[in-house]
Amino acid sequence: MKEANIESESNGGGWEERIYFMDNLRAVAMFLGVVLHAAIFYCYFPLAPFRQHAENSKTLYYMVDFIHIWRMELFFLVSGFFGALLLNRKTLKYLIVNRTKRIVLPFIACLLFLQPWWSAIQMKINDDSAPGFWSLYFSHLSDPLTVLRLEWPIGQWFQHTWFLQVLILFLSVQILFNYVFSKLPSFGEKANFWLEKVLSSKFGLYWLILITYFVLLLSPPWSDVPQVGVPLNSMFFFGLFYFFGYLVFKSPKILNSAIDNLSYNWIPMFLGIGFLLTQTSSALLSIPIEILAQDLSLFKATQIDGNITWAFPFLENKYNFSGWFYGDLKWHLYSLAKSYTVWFTVVAIVFLFKSFSNKENVIGRYLSQSSYWVYLLHFPLQFTLAYYFFSEYSLSPMLGFFCVLLSSTIICLLSYHILVRGTFIGTFLSGRRFPLSLSREVEWLKSCFSIRTALAPIAMLFVFLVCGLMERDSKFRFTQFGYWKNEEKIGEGAKDEPELLMASKRLDGRTPLHMASTILYKEPSIMPGEGKIDKVIRLLVEKGFNVDKTDDTGQTPLHYAVKTGNFPALTSLIDLGANPNIGSKWNGETPLHMASVIGSIDMIDALLEGGADVSQPRADGMSANDLHFRFHGSKIESLNSEKIEVAIKASLPF
Repeated sequence: MKEANIESESNGGGWEERIYFMDNLRAVAMFLGVVLHAAIFYCYFPLAPFRQHAENSKTLYYMVDFIHIWRMELFFLVSGFFGALLLNRKTLKYLIVNRTKRIVLPFIACLLFLQPWWSAIQMKINDDSAPGFWSLYFSHLSDPLTVLRLEWPIGQWFQHTWFLQVLILFLSVQILFNYVFSKLPSFGEKANFWLEKVLSSKFGLYWLILITYFVLLLSPPWSDVPQVGVPLNSMFFFGLFYFFGYLVFKSPKILNSAIDNLSYNWIPMFLGIGFLLTQTSSALLSIPIEILAQDLSLFKATQIDGNITWAFPFLENKYNFSGWFYGDLKWHLYSLAKSYTVWFTVVAIVFLFKSFSNKENVIGRYLSQSSYWVYLLHFPLQFTLAYYFFSEYSLSPMLGFFCVLLSSTIICLLSYHILVRGTFIGTFLSGRRFPLSLSREVEWLKSCFSIRTALAPIAMLFVFLVCGLMERDSKFRFTQFGYWKNEEKIGEGAKDEPELLMASKRLDGRTPLHMASTILYKEPSIMPGEGKIDKVIRLLVEKGFNVDKTDDTGQTPLHYAVKTGNFPALTSLIDLGANPNIGSKWNGETPLHMASVIGSIDMIDALLEGGADVSQPRADGMSANDLHFRFHGSKIESLNSEKIEVAIKASLPF
């Protein structure tokens, strides 16, 4: 989100040419986010609350996963580069004022105006009986703390603006370090000398890969999207790329050395990409529950009596560094493969842009100038378009994706051109205002137009339609009905296409019943046997789905109900006869093992009443009793008595 086409000083970072390739890189990374976010409504991407189509595109899934491997890491690298550039050109005070105007204030504006928009759409999707969109929007608009008060996914999440939250933190660290180094110049010079010496060496990038591997073993050991607050693992992971971009500006030798290593790493890099595309889903699903329960947060928002408090769980977290201790060999190999692949992919992309896109062009300049506005606006806009205009059966998932992508891009660019480019908002966001003139606009459009630019969207549409036609066997149809909590759709599917309904499953083997048990938001407190989740689960079982059906990792719907804290699903499955003693394929983990690690007394009680075996061991020999004692200091047999004592003290019935 920095200035476009800035020329660095010859005396700072050693970058004497105009750095067009970094501008182009930033613009492309930004617009790839538009592509990614348009696709998640129509594919297998785990962000299930966004999905708006009955069918799921395998092509879009792999496309999203490929972009997701490296895009945000690249984004942070570019941000670190421009952060160093700006500091080199100006003073520390200027950097603080500039970043406050262009990052902090837009972030606050997004929370005030875009978050209510997002929350209103989400609430409509999750509850058909909710008031109209505009009524919900103005209701949330009047309550700026909506994001902190409501349950996920409606609240407690900054959506796509989480990047700004993390960037503000990194900039704060950068400002602090620069201030310290200015007071200790000899120390700063020595630090820069040794960092340049190490990272510009033949093995410099491999040191970063090794560090990243250890960071990924902080649990959960994959780069995740922060919600309110910044998880420590995310801060360290993305911070490495921001730090690398900062150092690349300070010393071009570091980038040149990393590029030199590409000569014999191209093939392993592509193999690594293939490995991540095929194994990520399996790795995340089969993760040991100790690692999943880890929450190494630097800041964590918790609700106590309706008020927001800030805690520091790192100091007393029972699962600290659990990825190091509980991750099996497969998990270590996955973390190492991701570290290696991400770093070399990012360096390879920087190299390609430096080699082939290091010059100014009209379209690239315009996209770079508009990218910040597009970034801020596009995601809630796409969600609105996907929900109200391009959902359900009206379109194939591929065509729906293309329509959302094209329409959101046009709206974002038109709004930028009319409302931002020639106004004070443009000055505020990009530091420059471009007065609008009809003659100038006509000349600009003429300069942009070419046969190649006109054919590009047509060619893209053709490719997507061909891929869509190849996927029309409908094997994966109806997978998300469980997520949608819509009994009518399930009933229609069972009536019109019963064979397709029963055959539907995700690439990872999960059925609609697994998905219904994986709903990641909490239903209001209801009695067992009531509520939408219960109705959907019972309807799916009634139509023929097996409550003990396992996915490719050997996990049943009951496993997912426990992992995601879906208590209504858990009680419904047990009532329908689900077996709580089925162990997963990888380590023999049962739902009771999971509940014991998490420490949920309610889930443990429900599983015991359903016939769960306290003494059944996992592959490592640990029983549910052993796990609960290790992480919570008590045996499961004593939980009921403890629960009674708490109830007595609180003067509550039991």
